[in-house]
Amino acid sequence: MKWVFKFLKPLSKRITAGITIKVIGTIAELIIPFLLSYILDHVIQQNEMGKILIFGVYMALCAVVASLGNIIANRMAAKTTMYFATRMRKELFSKTLYLSARSTDAFTIPSLESRITSDTYNVQNFVGM
Repeated sequence: MKWVFKFLKPLSKRITAGITIKVIGTIAELIIPFLLSYILDHVIQQNEMGKILIFGVYMALCAVVASLGNIIANRMAAKTTMYFATRMRKELFSKTLYLSARSTDAFTIPSLESRITSDTYNVQNFVGM
């Protein structure tokens, strides 16, 4: 795992920003039911159409913030994992080039290919989650 974290460290600011945006989007999404229940319990009883419309606009703004936050955070996560996987694949490929013939035979070429492709893909998905 320490080896994997070596590739994540340069991306820590991007990861932190993505998590922050995702949290803001999630909070905005969770505010919508609260606003709806408040409208149903308190505002409708007052029979003021202006307040109902204002709270409706607040709900629409929360929906826009939630949608944009989730879209931006997911795109950032995809780019971050792409940068991570690219650097990790390059490192793995360069290390396999410097293996001796005996080491290459011990690992076998299909095994090395699998480590560079599918294993890296699985780690990339783990980081993306």
